[in-house]
Amino acid sequence: MSRFLKVGLALMVSTAFYAAPTSAADLDLPSPPVIEHTPVVASAGGFYLRGDIGYSIWQDPDFSDTVGNPDGDPWVNVTSDNTLIAGVGVGYKFRKYLRADITFDIGKGKDIDGLAPCGACIAPGNPGFTRENVNLSSYTTLANAYFDIGEFRRFTPYVGAGIGFSFLDFGRLISSDNPPTQDPVSTFRTDDRIALAWALHAGASYAVNDNLSLDASYRFLNVDGGQLFDVGFGTVDYEDLRGHEVRLGFRYTFGGSEPTYEAPQPIFK
Repeated sequence: MSRFLKVGLALMVSTAFYAAPTSAADLDLPSPPVIEHTPVVASAGGFYLRGDIGYSIWQDPDFSDTVGNPDGDPWVNVTSDNTLIAGVGVGYKFRKYLRADITFDIGKGKDIDGLAPCGACIAPGNPGFTRENVNLSSYTTLANAYFDIGEFRRFTPYVGAGIGFSFLDFGRLISSDNPPTQDPVSTFRTDDRIALAWALHAGASYAVNDNLSLDASYRFLNVDGGQLFDVGFGTVDYEDLRGHEVRLGFRYTFGGSEPTYEAPQPIFK
């Protein structure tokens, strides 16, 4: 190889070696991705207050009395009015899916009507029966637990159950065409009582913001039966009282929530 050729090859190699770093630096390559965590605020947790209004559709109750028969005679054609209800409560959200509260509800002015067997009675149009009427007001306190199934576009469906007691005020029993007194209308003082109550819940809430949620629900309420009153020569008794309730309300939760985090996403800058 000639001397000039060797010198040319040496110059080419040295030029490529020193130019390579400069050329790589001049290339417009993207910077490495920066990983960032985006905080996502969860539903508010902690103490909350609630308020509800609703409409209760009561099943017709079963009444009977032992006034004329020690074994008991059932009333017939018993009907029960539906009622408006209102309630308040205080609760606590323990976890994302678990919360509990204590509620107090009032149901006023529920008329119960029926015909009581009476062989010697001469009620017009109903021989052998007396016409009975009683007006029930109830005051129910329940301890409830709920399972929030999950949040879907601010909607959170849930199920729950509760147990507690109900104070029942039946007022006075009005009996028409009652032969023991020979009066066209007689009244009897009933026995106020406290009865075991339990409920099943199903509903959904809508999160207006981190603290305020609107709530729509169904509640099945069962109140244990008992004795309406004792007249000395017999008693009037009733079976369990059952109501299907449609309820609307709100929950206001105090305090904020602890943030959770989405899966990290690469952000190119």
